[in-house]
Amino acid sequence: VDVALQNKPATVEQALTDKIGADSLQDHLNNLTIKIGEKISLRRLAVVEKDSADAFGAYSHLGGKISVLILLKNSTDEALAGDIAMHAAAANPKYVSRDQVPAEMVAKEKEIYTEQLKQQGKPEAAIEKILVGKLDKLYSEICLLELPFIKDEEKTIQKLLGENVSIARMERFELGEGIEKETKDFAAEVEAQLQ
Repeated sequence: VDVALQNKPATVEQALTDKIGADSLQDHLNNLTIKIGEKISLRRLAVVEKDSADAFGAYSHLGGKISVLILLKNSTDEALAGDIAMHAAAANPKYVSRDQVPAEMVAKEKEIYTEQLKQQGKPEAAIEKILVGKLDKLYSEICLLELPFIKDEEKTIQKLLGENVSIARMERFELGEGIEKETKDFAAEVEAQLQ
């Protein structure tokens, strides 16, 4: 952590080449793995900086199994930032705002919704209007700013922030996230052993 704070790497690969004394971080982790006997690796990191006019909000849930860091711009209200971090831990939004949702994902969802509406016999003129509503619902489920605030469901996170305050960054790490589990086909394994 000290090396990351000092060097501010943009990627894990860059962090692993940073030096701890004479060794790279990767060499240091390899030596620890040998010493301890457990594989130690760095899979994710985020270096987030703020100005004096901004606030960090951090929340750790389930003993650190889920951790969130929120950076509020134009606000020093750390309690508000902490509440939003807690909300992000619970709701698991994929994006902060609509403009961060990949265009390919939106196009794919439109395609799926359009096909469903056609199968339901909806007229072409109505499909476009219905699509707007369906996409709004999608955004309200995956974008942090559009979620109803967990402590006051009458307000969205955007309304809670007001006009001048924004979420500049959201980092959410969950234990085991991104690790692909190997699936085994037991029948194929037995057959391979018999041959």
